[in-house]
Amino acid sequence: MNVALNKFLNVQAYKYNGKLYRQWSGVRILEDNEDHVVVYLDRKTKVMEKSKHRWTIRDNTIWFFHKKHFFNALITIKNNRHYIYINLASPYFAEENTIKYIDYDLDIKVYPNKDLNIIDRAEFINNAKKMKYSRKLIDVVFEELKKLVNWYYDDYYIFNGKYIDNFLNKFKIK
Repeated sequence: MNVALNKFLNVQAYKYNGKLYRQWSGVRILEDNEDHVVVYLDRKTKVMEKSKHRWTIRDNTIWFFHKKHFFNALITIKNNRHYIYINLASPYFAEENTIKYIDYDLDIKVYPNKDLNIIDRAEFINNAKKMKYSRKLIDVVFEELKKLVNWYYDDYYIFNGKYIDNFLNKFKIK
């Protein structure tokens, strides 16, 4: 992406059929390296749903957009604890001051003192049929899911509390 750090931009999530379903306004870029772009959502970040319902982020959140893998991960910080929500999604692309990605409906939650939880399986299966996901795409999503589960058990990358704490300290996020 090669964007200026601390620059503000938007994030848009699309479904496979090309329809925009959610937009975040006013996110700030913290880091852009060969592996990922990381943005910051503070309590002023506005969110708009496809239903036009609007709301504001309640807790500080950092959002990792991996450049080489089919996922992005939100790490929300509440009471000095990390709440991880992962979207199985296309690698992002940037256009007109906006990070965009395609959400494939399959998600992972990891909350403090709880095991990894794969959610929205029925939504993934229904949308794969309805929107005609290719067999190749379905295989890629399941390979990424398998990789993320392995990373969870290996305490790697976003699942490593020290890695996240160091990142939060580096940018003075609480």
